[in-house]
Amino acid sequence: MHTTLDMLITALTRNNNITIGMRDSERKISFKLSLPEIIAQLEMIKVNEEDREETLADDEEFANVRRP
Repeated sequence: MHTTLDMLITALTRNNNITIGMRDSERKISFKLSLPEIIAQLEMIKVNEEDREETLADDEEFANVRRP
């Protein structure tokens, strides 16, 4: 069973750090990321997306080869 969480997300930039806070009715979570960490994460997401697109293209090509 999925529960809907009411989350408040705030991002504050200070000295190249971003603090992100999430809050629901029971808990509050916050963490800090530096700008280089954020850039590294975005680059990983981009690489993963490119890999996924290549895999989908390979799957489609393979499916086309197998069709009569």
